[in-house]
Amino acid sequence: MLINCLDSLGRYTYTAEFVNELTTDMVLSFTKPAASTVSYSYDTAIKENRARIIERTEWQANFINTNSDPFPSPIYTGWTAIDSMVYASGNYSSLGGSSSGSVSTLIPNANTVFSGYQSVGVDNRVLPSPTEWISKSPSYCSQKGSVSFSNLRMNSSDKQFACVDLRHPSNASLTGRHFGWQERKSYFSESESGYPRVMRATGTGSKTFEGGDVSVSLDGSSSVFSSNGEYTIPSGTTVKLTYEVITPTLPYYNDLDVTGDYPRYTAGQYDSSIDWRIDTQFEVNVRPRWSGTTATYNIGDLDSYLIARD
Repeated sequence: MLINCLDSLGRYTYTAEFVNELTTDMVLSFTKPAASTVSYSYDTAIKENRARIIERTEWQANFINTNSDPFPSPIYTGWTAIDSMVYASGNYSSLGGSSSGSVSTLIPNANTVFSGYQSVGVDNRVLPSPTEWISKSPSYCSQKGSVSFSNLRMNSSDKQFACVDLRHPSNASLTGRHFGWQERKSYFSESESGYPRVMRATGTGSKTFEGGDVSVSLDGSSSVFSSNGEYTIPSGTTVKLTYEVITPTLPYYNDLDVTGDYPRYTAGQYDSSIDWRIDTQFEVNVRPRWSGTTATYNIGDLDSYLIARD
């Protein structure tokens, strides 16, 4: 904490000394200083995010080995994620020797908003579980790459695959017997533009506190006791006033992350400055012990200590 004008116990001490130069005893009285104040500031930071849930359509294909005959039992090579499909439909015999079939490229449905933007205290919203995979038609699919069904040739990219809706010329029941591709819905979190972001601010506070006791000593050692607030000081003696202020406890903010790329969604604080305004202004009255005029002196000051973080 930034309190280096105080001692280790949080005390501030003011002392004043003067000598009784009269040839007789002197009577001393004083008025204690007024209340003191301390104000402090600190930097704050908190991470914020606004995010929505997006639903997307996913495809996967279980590719057929091109060296195998699709009928009656195609040899699959395993499920692989894809993002587009080259699709040919038509009669098996016509695909084998004519251009009467049709060929097109398919892609999954566009992403849609599942749930709108909300303020969330995390980087990503809690997402629904993906749906179950559902087998789709057409039913027979080839492996990735350049593939050929008789005279029909389809070129596909790394994440494409080729599908042909085959109708067996002599056994229609084989149509759809083996499913080569599937679809499901999955979800991801998408932050609003400008989020996540770190919000920063400056906090302040202050406290007022009274001073402590004043002790009076002679020649730096023996204490003097008062009678009705007055102290008798022998001639030629040095008198010392010691005023001890017990300062209040201040909040302690030491989150070093506040000054950098703040990572958390809970607020952090870091001390910035402390400004002590400690009143040590005494009004001291002195007079000869037996007779004479009272003289008034103002000593001390409004001590100010501004302590700022490097």
